[in-house]
Amino acid sequence: MEHRVLVRFIKLLDVAAVTAVFAWIWTRFYQNQVYGVPFYYWGNWAVVMLYAVLYFTLARVYRGFLLHLSRISELIYSQFLAAGITNALMYIVLYLLFRKLPAVPPMLLCLAMDLAVITIWTTAAHRWHSRYFAKKKTIVIYDEMEGLERLIQEHGLNMRYDVQDTVHISRLTPDFMENRVAKADVVFLCSLHSHDRNQILKFCVLHDVVSYVIPRIGDMIMSSAEEMNLMHLPLLLVHRYDPVPEYLFFKRLLDIVLSALALVIVNFAKKLH
Repeated sequence: MEHRVLVRFIKLLDVAAVTAVFAWIWTRFYQNQVYGVPFYYWGNWAVVMLYAVLYFTLARVYRGFLLHLSRISELIYSQFLAAGITNALMYIVLYLLFRKLPAVPPMLLCLAMDLAVITIWTTAAHRWHSRYFAKKKTIVIYDEMEGLERLIQEHGLNMRYDVQDTVHISRLTPDFMENRVAKADVVFLCSLHSHDRNQILKFCVLHDVVSYVIPRIGDMIMSSAEEMNLMHLPLLLVHRYDPVPEYLFFKRLLDIVLSALALVIVNFAKKLH
């Protein structure tokens, strides 16, 4: 619980810092341009809080807060992408509020300041997380997929996971499970057959060991199954990809429009030459 509270507080600092940048841009450049009567106290807070909610939501969607799983560069990219989309959406909101196109340079300044804030926060938070929390004692159990420990090393996750044992499923013994797996913090299960995987998962849950599962093809197919009830029984419906007609219609329409636009641009470019 202490770990979760601390990490959430650190994440909120990032959201607060990025939102503070937009709040300064709003009050400095945009506040008095609202159509009709300019916003005052609660109106300004509403605009700023909308920005905070959008940024927080998009940063979570793009996995920008995974300090324990991602590199610094990956976190910066994810958060900057979230900030860019948030600024674009807020530009549309400002257009609706002003009833005219807002000035672009202040929004670009906001994006540049966001990048600086995100870089500073990500670097400091990632280093803090690596120093404050000890490495997780890790066991890798594999069947057909070998070499996960090398991937952990290559992707910089060795700062988080200390791989102490790598064992093939055929060499897994009850003694190893009791003396090694039960005392580990994390277990990676790599492409195991469902029976072996389920047994190990039950054991890990019983001994409070976190498990990461690399699925097989059948698992990926089942992950997209549709839940339904039939004969008063819970069922999972599995079938080939079958998009709805409305999706196919709009996708084809978009293909035609984009293709036509590309042809116009190409022909225009040829005429210029």
